Amino acid sequence: EIAKKYRINFIQVYIHENLHRLRISPQTVHRLEALKQSDDFYRINEEKARDFNEGLNEAFVVAAESFISKRLGLKTQHDVYTEFSTYCDGTIVLAPIIYTHLKEKRFDETFDGFINRLFREKKIDSGKIMVQYELAMKSIKLNSVD
Repeated sequence: EIAKKYRINFIQVYIHENLHRLRISPQTVHRLEALKQSDDFYRINEEKARDFNEGLNEAFVVAAESFISKRLGLKTQHDVYTEFSTYCDGTIVLAPIIYTHLKEKRFDETFDGFINRLFREKKIDSGKIMVQYELAMKSIKLNSVD
């Protein structure tokens, strides 16, 4: 009943927790800290996420778990939208941005390398996180008619 209520199952939890084991480089941590200092929308949401004992790389994990779970048929696009809207009160604002770009991850690229490329290519860009978040959520919602 709890799994049904929260739309989770063992496989999703397993995927999520194992994704936390992915290496995050000092460069990525530095970029996240710089983003926190330079983007008000991100900073406010990141501080709220940390009140839930989340934040930092949680957006990476939530985005990747949702992407994998959707691919495996464990989640619908509507489930993904709902998760991004409700997980930690919707404060993990980088997750939908990353999720919408995950199909662009290169085969020979690490997940950390992929995240850094999103920063380099300004797909995660200081001062634009609110707009990037809103566009990503709109895209996910529009595509939630599986």
